[in-house]
Amino acid sequence: MIVRFRKIASIRYSWREPNNANFHNLGRAPKIRPISFVTGWNSVRLRRSRDAFAGWIRGIFPTTGGWRLLVSDSFSFEPKSSYGLDDLLECGHGRVFGPGNARLPLPPMLMLDRITSITRDGGTYDKGHATAELDIKPDLWFFDCHFESDPVMPGCLVQDAVWQMLGFFAGWCGLPGRGRALSCGKVKLSEQVLPTAKLLSFEVNVKRVVNRRLVLAVADATAKVDGETAFEAEDLRVALFT
Repeated sequence: MIVRFRKIASIRYSWREPNNANFHNLGRAPKIRPISFVTGWNSVRLRRSRDAFAGWIRGIFPTTGGWRLLVSDSFSFEPKSSYGLDDLLECGHGRVFGPGNARLPLPPMLMLDRITSITRDGGTYDKGHATAELDIKPDLWFFDCHFESDPVMPGCLVQDAVWQMLGFFAGWCGLPGRGRALSCGKVKLSEQVLPTAKLLSFEVNVKRVVNRRLVLAVADATAKVDGETAFEAEDLRVALFT
C-alpha cells in the first residue's frame, strides 16, 4: 500500500516530536521508519492496514495548514469546520471517513440537517465542541405516528441526534472503526418539539476521547427548540469498533 503526503503549507511536523500537542490521546504510532517531509510528494510503504494507519495519521495532522492525506489514491479526507446536508448524506454512504469507519444513518433516521461548527478544542471541557441543527417541519415522518392527533417529536430521537453528532466527531478526529452508541448518564426533557416549531439546535461538549484498545468518545449535550432548552444529557458515550 502506498500513502502519499502533499505539503499544502509551510508548517512542518516531526514523527519523533514527543511533545507535539497533536499527539494527545491518539495512542502509539505505527512502527514505520521516520521520514523527512519535503515539498512535493513522498511515498511510504506500510505493512499496517489502510484503515488503521489512516485513522491514526488523520489525528496527527490538523485540519488546515498542514498535510493532506491520500490513501492508495482512492480515498482522501480533509476535515472541515462545518458540514451541509449533502456532506452528511455522503457520510451516511461511507464516503467521508472511508470504508469501515464512522458513518451517519441515512434518512429517515438522520436527525441532522447540518453541522454548523466542529472543533478539536473549545467547549465546556476544552476537549472538543460541535453544534448542529434540524429544521422542524410539520410533515416530518414521526409526527404522523407519535402520536395520532397529538403529534410530538419522540425524545429518543433528540437523544439519537446528539449520539449521531458524537459519533461523527469521533470519525472527524480520525478515530478508526464503526461507531456504536453505548450509554448515557442523566437525561432531562424539559420542552416538547411540536410541528409548530421551526428549529431544533444541538450542542455537544466533549469530555474525553480515548484511543487505546477501547476507542471511545464521551460528551455532554443539550438541545434547544426555537431557543428554549428542551433536552439535556450527561456522559453520552460512543465507541468505535474495528
